Amino acid sequence: MSRGGRLGALGVPLLLAAGAARGGGIAGTMHNLSVNGPGPVRAAAETQICVFCHAPHDADPSGPLWNHRLSSGVTYTKYASSSLVAYAGQASAPDPNGASKLCLACHDGTVALGAVSSRGAPIPLQGGKGGMAPGDSGFVGTDLSRTHPISFTVTAAVVSRSGAQNQGDLALAPLAGMQRDPRVHLDAQGRVQCTACHEPHDDANFATSGVHFYATPARAGPCAVCHVSAAIPDPAASSGAPAGGAAPAPLADGASASLVGSPRDGAGPRAGGDGPALAHVDPATLPLGCLSCHAGHSPEAGKARLLLARDEEACYRCHGAGRQGEVDAGRLSAGARPVAMEAEFLKPSHHPVEWPGDHRPGERTPETNPSARRHVTCADCHDAHGTLRATGTSVPGGRRRSPTRRFPSEPELCFMCHGPAANRPAQQPDAQRQFQEASFHPVLGPGRGLRVPSLLPPLTTASVIGCGDCHGSDDPGGPAGPHGSVYAPLLVRGLARDDGQPESPGRYDLCYGCHSRANLLADRSFPFHRKHVVELRAPCAACHSSHGADAPHLVEFDPIIVQPNARGLRSYVAVGAGGQCALACHGANHDPASYCGQATPCTAAARGPLPAPSPAAAAAERLSPVPRAESLFPGWPGR
Repeated sequence: MSRGGRLGALGVPLLLAAGAARGGGIAGTMHNLSVNGPGPVRAAAETQICVFCHAPHDADPSGPLWNHRLSSGVTYTKYASSSLVAYAGQASAPDPNGASKLCLACHDGTVALGAVSSRGAPIPLQGGKGGMAPGDSGFVGTDLSRTHPISFTVTAAVVSRSGAQNQGDLALAPLAGMQRDPRVHLDAQGRVQCTACHEPHDDANFATSGVHFYATPARAGPCAVCHVSAAIPDPAASSGAPAGGAAPAPLADGASASLVGSPRDGAGPRAGGDGPALAHVDPATLPLGCLSCHAGHSPEAGKARLLLARDEEACYRCHGAGRQGEVDAGRLSAGARPVAMEAEFLKPSHHPVEWPGDHRPGERTPETNPSARRHVTCADCHDAHGTLRATGTSVPGGRRRSPTRRFPSEPELCFMCHGPAANRPAQQPDAQRQFQEASFHPVLGPGRGLRVPSLLPPLTTASVIGCGDCHGSDDPGGPAGPHGSVYAPLLVRGLARDDGQPESPGRYDLCYGCHSRANLLADRSFPFHRKHVVELRAPCAACHSSHGADAPHLVEFDPIIVQPNARGLRSYVAVGAGGQCALACHGANHDPASYCGQATPCTAAARGPLPAPSPAAAAAERLSPVPRAESLFPGWPGR
């Protein structure tokens, strides 16, 4: 039976007795507005306690022997969110009803606190106090958009829709659990009301929860009754039982060691993937549980998710410079050491979390709507509630496992924005397609090249690397993942793309992290590497793609540096272990220039001064397709 049903049957005397048995009763709480009350708001002379809400006779039928005058003619701004499935938005949101309507009679500030139906005039309060006002403890007002949704009915269909829409994020618990909890549950009509979280006659749990009139001693107690976060099954796993993944469990039962991320190995690719993302539900890290990040009545900035701040600012409260403030407020354990992410996003190259975001919990990617606004927030990649894919012991193709969202591997996580998204900018290549071209860096599986003598141990031609081996923090001890770097585009090491500069280890540090500089400059891989890179000062990117290319050996010419030759040709054709280049570069016309094997030119190479192009060649250049330079973000590299 609901709390609302018990109140109506028992009446006022038994309510007080029940309250006294649980925690001292209403007399010692701020709901005691009599002259003897302990709170800041007290009557001028009235000694009765219950009269402010209840009357034994001629009571309002809206509630159990109700006496306080109700708000009338009030238009409430109600809560709406893309993750809410009980109603579609403001237009269909129910007006406050049941116990919530009774609570708002005082807490919305539109009715005097002493206005009772049993008296002709309001009961006078000390200092001439009328209704509640902004700044008063417990003031809610008429804007309920920052308050947990109330007065809607929870049905099995609502629970089912929540699970389907918010897969991979927080969803509603089974209806039976909400109905049978002895302290936190729905009202007699199956509705969520203020009384689902608050016990108006007893404030004994304030000492441990920090919330007045709370139904449970634990701050996150009410949250865990209605909301659960479960692991997502991995279709690639060999059986239905997760091997090494997280089992479905309510938030209250989560186990997490800390908020600390894994440091990145700065010397080439990592040996293995980072450990699974850690849930935000360990009381040793977040003592207040859900209420370390959320509030039933949130600040204006975080109202869409009932967060204490908007988007990335909510994460920076612990993962930024303001960490000590969270410790002082009791929301973060003093011993926790969250990764300092805010500093990463202040670096010149970073995922643009400061862009206006359109993130929706449970959104499906890649985006299918070409007009959808591009966005990125922390929640687009990370599972704030700790939901992990229940992965098997391996990922198909040897790809690095992803610890976040609903993707089994790290590349798939990146492809949700940098793959075949319908709203991907025209100047940004489809990275997923690039890694499936004729030649590619081995991200989706081992590469096709069987002879790569420049590889540094322990790398071999059978190795598989991850996106994070090239994209991530420039600090070797910094947080794993592509958050921020001093090197664009979000590179762990420097990689210069400009032409005509002297070769040095620092200029091509990213390439030299996997490929032996000594090997390359000794022409052991390609007979003219040294000539091109050292003597002619051409960058690696002049000839090679970082992701994949239609030609072998990752050859894809940068159209800014490499021009068509006198016949309008700009191409590379593989010949045995070498190839032929038809192009114009550094004043030399290749028509074609041929190279075969180690330090051995194929037939005579035609390389001479570049003549002026004929009108026909110029016309052919205008009509020929020009490959795009590598780009991860719109506008980069800024040419």
